[in-house]
Amino acid sequence: MRYEDKALPQPMPGKRRTPVILQPDHLGEVPPQIETERKEWGAEIMQGMKLRHGRETSSYPAGFVGHKDAYTVVTDYWYSEELQSFVLVKRLDPSNGVRTLTLSNIRRENPDVSLFRIPKDYQVQQRPSGQNLLCALAEGTRDL
Repeated sequence: MRYEDKALPQPMPGKRRTPVILQPDHLGEVPPQIETERKEWGAEIMQGMKLRHGRETSSYPAGFVGHKDAYTVVTDYWYSEELQSFVLVKRLDPSNGVRTLTLSNIRRENPDVSLFRIPKDYQVQQRPSGQNLLCALAEGTRDL
């Protein structure tokens, strides 16, 4: 299965990751290629949400980016169609161990409207004519 298959969620909405094909170097030698396989394991319920569980396995050949031996990186992910986001991602990499990304404390209600109100003491201030904001910050000017 290729990464472009629509059965699996894409990493960013509207964007597709294309396979990396490494080109020959200046000596005409083709670097070792990465092989990636993706599988979908089906739906699971987690945190009360229906999630799609998938796995991406990338095999790196010996000699890739200075690694003496071949190695494999496995990434398991759980994706919510409702949130259009990954809720859990676990990556097992022999060089870095296990890395886990978790979307937690998910609230589906609207945020408090007070978060979007402009504070009563808010004021728009003008910078002196010709003054660059970065220069003003570097000089420590407080009244921008």
